[in-house]
Amino acid sequence: MNALLNRLQPEKRQVLKAAASVARITSTEAFLVGGPVRDLRLGLSVSDLDIAVHGSPEAFATELNQALQGTLQSYPRFLTWKILLEGSEPIDVTTCRRETYQNPGALPIVEPASPEEDLKRRDFSVNAMAISLTTGAVHDPTQGLADLDRGVLRILHPGSFIDDPTRMLRGLRFAERLGFRFHEETERQLQQALDQSALDTVSRERLWREIFLAVDELYPAMTLKKIVESGATTNLMELDHVSDRMNRLLLGVQKAIASGRIFDRPVAFMAILLSGCAAPENVLRGAGFADKRIKSVLDLIRLTEPLVGTLATLETDRQRFRALTSSTEEQLVLLEAEDSRLESLLERYRMFLHTDLGIRGDELGVTGGPHIARALEATREAVFWGDVPANEAREYASRLARSYLKA
Repeated sequence: MNALLNRLQPEKRQVLKAAASVARITSTEAFLVGGPVRDLRLGLSVSDLDIAVHGSPEAFATELNQALQGTLQSYPRFLTWKILLEGSEPIDVTTCRRETYQNPGALPIVEPASPEEDLKRRDFSVNAMAISLTTGAVHDPTQGLADLDRGVLRILHPGSFIDDPTRMLRGLRFAERLGFRFHEETERQLQQALDQSALDTVSRERLWREIFLAVDELYPAMTLKKIVESGATTNLMELDHVSDRMNRLLLGVQKAIASGRIFDRPVAFMAILLSGCAAPENVLRGAGFADKRIKSVLDLIRLTEPLVGTLATLETDRQRFRALTSSTEEQLVLLEAEDSRLESLLERYRMFLHTDLGIRGDELGVTGGPHIARALEATREAVFWGDVPANEAREYASRLARSYLKA
């Protein structure tokens, strides 16, 4: 096995050993390809395994799935398979292939080809490398290793951004993630494709998919800013620049992610990017958002900035907590990004939300109904603010529930 593969996590090395064994059994050539090879060379963590097969790809995918005891999904149009494994990332198995595009922006027509052709049809040279799983040999027909060493992103053929304009968004993501610069000719062709409105040939669904991949990057704030300021979102989001406020909020959300906050990242980021849009609900159609998530974005746009002003007018934290009662975690994150002085208040409010009295409604000795929830909530607030000792909480809640029931 190639020395680079020894950098993989043990469970991923076991998968590739199984793949090498299956390749020999099925008389196929199998390669680890693309992003995993790039990341191994850069010393980065590898999440997904992409295996390209020349010879008998369907037999290979079937045998490997059986060996790994996974669930096999087939995508005949693209000559690909996906092996789903419990508790682990899926494994992509593709046929070594060539691609042709009937129209700019259309999905490709694929047909089997040699391993070298497969590498040469890819997007950037740094993604066009492969490691043979049987011999360990590295295949690098487009000098991707040299570009890795130079920190350069270089497309592999003229018209690449026209054939598949989503490569522009992918390249912008890679450039930010890896800290790479575009090759001079690649940058020229990217700008030319943008000037020619190449992205208009791609469905909104595919463009949104690339935006959401940017949201999932390690540094989504900088990635989204780079994409917006390139001009790639002008038509999709009616957005061609990032204002100082937007930049502050983007960085604030990124900070919340880094601190371990759990919230709906796409909703929070879209609320920021669409905050200056005349009709954000129309922009979001086609993004794959359910109506509930669209409403969440619209509520964040409409309510967050005014709530900052409201909080500033209130005199006590108890009053401020009540003003925050209906806030979602996404809104709490944006509030903190809007005004860092709210950080301490919001931290205490989260503590309040997680205060557990250890009392069940059926322990209050009162007939069930909405008065129970109301009493427990009022008791939690009283205990949190020190109005009622914790050891008296059950009795206090019971009295409240009875009084609410009679009212």
